[in-house]
Amino acid sequence: MSKKKAAKKKTEPGEKVIKICTEMVAADPAKSMQAAISERPDNIMPLGAGFAQPGLAAALAGVDAPVSIAAVYTKLWQNGRTLDVAFLGNVNAQVKQKIITYASRWMQVVNLRLNFVAGTAGQIRITTTPGGSWSYIGTDARTIAAGSPTMNYGWLTPTTPDAEYSRVVLHEFGHAIGCIHEHQHPAAGIPWDRPAVYAYYAQQGWNRQQVDNNIFARYSANQLNASVYDKRSIMHYAVPNELTVGNFEVGWNRVFSPLDIAHMRRVYPA
Repeated sequence: MSKKKAAKKKTEPGEKVIKICTEMVAADPAKSMQAAISERPDNIMPLGAGFAQPGLAAALAGVDAPVSIAAVYTKLWQNGRTLDVAFLGNVNAQVKQKIITYASRWMQVVNLRLNFVAGTAGQIRITTTPGGSWSYIGTDARTIAAGSPTMNYGWLTPTTPDAEYSRVVLHEFGHAIGCIHEHQHPAAGIPWDRPAVYAYYAQQGWNRQQVDNNIFARYSANQLNASVYDKRSIMHYAVPNELTVGNFEVGWNRVFSPLDIAHMRRVYPA
């Protein structure tokens, strides 16, 4: 492990422990693919085709900004769709309202409408069971049995700082509309100090396999419609200097980056 000479910074609320969510995986890959195709036929593209599929090529006509924020190309919702969002169980009223407030910010970026409904019949179904936070990615939510959650917030409370609500809610809803973790982008190239990472997440109850799957694993370039790695993405968790070799680190991203906005407006154009 190389020696670090990083200056100490003032710790902001929520920065003492890096809480990372889990990308939930649909149990049946065939069912996942079927859900994606029936939702949006241009989700399925030939390997290596990038944006060559006609449906997305038309959406990108005349756009020359770089592509960022890693979106799993097989799991995007139909552009212009209304997604009903329901809360399951006994969700604190203050927590519920803050989730609605921050989730709604996605509607300023993408051509999707989030319709928060009473009852349990939503495409996105939220619980607040204590523990971890997680979400299914995009159309994988269609494979989950009615009445079962597709997203969970495990550490948000009425006293959680707004900065943490912004970070976590924008991030989880990014997953819900088709985005992966940016640190698992194929071009990320983060110089992880693996022993330090294993030790750090062991303190949070993660075993080595969970660290391998959620921290070190990277998507293949053929799986994504993204080409540029973005350290400032809302889908990127903080990477402290102490968990890398050399002096690489990523700060605390709590809002959309410019590249997040540019890319998501491509895949969900107005």
